[in-house]
Amino acid sequence: NRLENVKIGIVPDNLWKKGKQPTESLADDFLILAKESYFNKTDNPDRIAWMLHELAHCKYFYKVGSSEEYEDDREKLAFTDIETETYPNNIIEKYPFTEQFKFLKEQGKTRDQVVEMLKEYYDVKEDFLFFDKLLDKVY
Repeated sequence: NRLENVKIGIVPDNLWKKGKQPTESLADDFLILAKESYFNKTDNPDRIAWMLHELAHCKYFYKVGSSEEYEDDREKLAFTDIETETYPNNIIEKYPFTEQFKFLKEQGKTRDQVVEMLKEYYDVKEDFLFFDKLLDKVY
């Protein structure tokens, strides 16, 4: 029920501004955008896991209840024991990535397969310090 007002928009690839990532959440507007080619892949290995990730952002926004709190959480490190920028190692990314990884595990994906999928969208070594902590909890 909390997600019934979420709208999903499909953006043509030539208009996509998010870079490598295939989806984007504008949680405070309850809007999810997806790159058109993300849905055109006949061999998409993640089976809509990025959409689940973005829905989790909206769910998290609903939980915190305000744009101010949501933005504050964007600036708070999820794990202070690793030296990274606040993206993706922040409070608001921790929940969506965890949900995404749980879904992929339920779909039979191994940890190594999840890491390979992430490499398509992330190439900064420090980002994987964050992902490894979440994957440790899920796997």
